[in-house]
Amino acid sequence: MIGMAFHLQSFTRLAGYLEKEQGPGTEPTRAAWIEHRNLVYAETLQQAAREMTFQARANDRVQKPVLHLSISWAPEDRPTKAQMRTIAGGMLEDLGIGAHQASIVAHEDKPYAHVHIMANRVHPQTCRVTPQGLYWRQIHANARRSERAYGFREVPGHLFRLDGQQPPDRSQSLSRKAWRSCAKRGEMPFQFLVQEVAGLDFQRAASWVELTKALARSGLALQSRKSGLVVTDGLEYAKSSSIGPGISRLKLERRFGMTYAEFSAGPSTAEKAMRTRGMGRALPIAVVGRPLVRLPRAAEPALVRGR
Repeated sequence: MIGMAFHLQSFTRLAGYLEKEQGPGTEPTRAAWIEHRNLVYAETLQQAAREMTFQARANDRVQKPVLHLSISWAPEDRPTKAQMRTIAGGMLEDLGIGAHQASIVAHEDKPYAHVHIMANRVHPQTCRVTPQGLYWRQIHANARRSERAYGFREVPGHLFRLDGQQPPDRSQSLSRKAWRSCAKRGEMPFQFLVQEVAGLDFQRAASWVELTKALARSGLALQSRKSGLVVTDGLEYAKSSSIGPGISRLKLERRFGMTYAEFSAGPSTAEKAMRTRGMGRALPIAVVGRPLVRLPRAAEPALVRGR
């Protein structure tokens, strides 16, 4: 499981994002079910947003009264509605906002189970606002306990670990910039999706040819950048070094005995480089630049570095 949180300014905008699918020709709503807590008259998500907005105005000092919290499960996990409700409620209690106004929204538009929570940081009676901190340790602790209690996939935690759990590989953590981008959308980071779909391809490949062919089958391709190598599906990008240990451009070049620049320059250059290194005749070069197929979303609940 992975929990992500972000402070926002507008309840109405968040409600619109959670309720309506993006893009033309999509369904009018993507919410599988909605549950409201500590709200008086709200029946719809927009009504909940208006009620929370009215309550937040009681504290004129808070600039970002909205807490957007998302909880996602691994693709093989199949939590029931009751389990999702219980875990979401427990998360709110652990964050100290169990008595605050909140709406829990479940989506079924991804290959993995996930819920969003729109909560009001302003208390409905005292009008006090929760601190600006996002209590990352409480979020991690709740996720780790819930995984073990319900038999979900256990994820290495950066800030909290249960007995017997190993510390995570920091090299595969998100940068602060990437985390902020994903937290705003409430979606799984692209690098985690690549790890899920193509992690084994990177580990098993014995040459640039094998690797590019394997990635192409998943609709992925490699691109060279000044800072290193990136993996892309044509829309999103992830550094190769973030996919796993030993997958940076330099380490791949050492493993394959050829630089990526030599490989991408074409068969003649690659063959010449291999002969220079005493590796014999080069293998056929895979076709690069074929039309890419959008990578299906799948959640790998890894966690965020330094949060």
